Amino acid sequence: LVGVTSPTGATLITDSYASGTVSGNPYYAGGLIAMAEGNTTVNNSYASGTITGGATRGGLVGYSAGTVTLSNNFWNSAGGAATGNASTGQTLGATPLTDAQFK
Repeated sequence: LVGVTSPTGATLITDSYASGTVSGNPYYAGGLIAMAEGNTTVNNSYASGTITGGATRGGLVGYSAGTVTLSNNFWNSAGGAATGNASTGQTLGATPLTDAQFK
C-alpha cells in the first residue's frame, strides 16, 4: 500500500486494506507500510496477504523510524510476519488472524 511514509509531518491511513503478496526489498517489508517515518497512524485497516523478502517483516509495518500508532487493525499471522510492527515488536492495536479467520 505504502512504501515510505513522510519523514516530516503526519501520515494517517484509515479504513484501508491490502490483500496481495508483498515482496519487500532486502531490508523492510510490511503488509501496509514498508517503512514508517515521522508520525504515522493506522486505524481500522488490515493486511491479509503473504509477506516475503525483507530482513524485517511486519504484518502491518515493516520498519519504524518514527512514532507509529496502531488502532483496530488486523494482519495475517500465517503470512510470514511475527508481529504487527516488526521493528518494535508492537502488537497493541494490531491483532493477528489466521487465514481461516480472514475468510
